[in-house]
Amino acid sequence: DMFLPKGEATATTSWDQTMFWNVYYVKGAFLNADAAFEVIQGLRTLPLRMLSKCICTDVLARFLAAHPSVQVRCHALDDDPNAPLRASLLHLGLPAPLFTVDFGALPADAFQRFFDCLSPTFGHMISLGQSNTIVSCPALTTHSELSPAALAASGLTPTTIRIAVGDEEPLDLIHHLRATARLTIDPLVPGFSDQFLPHDVTCELVRQRYLAAHQRYVDSQLS
Repeated sequence: DMFLPKGEATATTSWDQTMFWNVYYVKGAFLNADAAFEVIQGLRTLPLRMLSKCICTDVLARFLAAHPSVQVRCHALDDDPNAPLRASLLHLGLPAPLFTVDFGALPADAFQRFFDCLSPTFGHMISLGQSNTIVSCPALTTHSELSPAALAASGLTPTTIRIAVGDEEPLDLIHHLRATARLTIDPLVPGFSDQFLPHDVTCELVRQRYLAAHQRYVDSQLS
């Protein structure tokens, strides 16, 4: 038999002997035709979308790391302990689109306003791998019940932000970061936003990282 409701049986067959439940339990959940088609269509553009995410990660990490009051943990940075592993193991030496930023000893009110105002350009949710860039603050969400000592023991601070990078244009994200810092942090920490890279230097950073990544991509296609 193809299917019987769970717990039911006929004179000859129990529900757990039908094809539906056999596939469900033995092989796992399965997609309907429309969902399977959408997955296949998405896989066709996956390499290009991942390339975009990785470039955006590279640019964002370097832009944020250039600020003297911001600590960045991302293997896209040449001085990160995991940079050699990224270069030797990951495709084209590109970074995974996920990294952590620490804004140091910012006043709690300023940081809270800054984080809140990152939305909607930066999505506020606990997720990974979306097409839009997502930010989460562990101290305000997943680790909010921890004491300061326990938070520190977890390698986190009250101003730690985890960033899951999407496939937007990095300059769009940077413009929003800079403007948000100017409106929310500068009133309490004057000049904070001015310590980000100037616009012309940022544009050159974007150009260099795009060219470097696409050169490696083209070379890999021709090899």
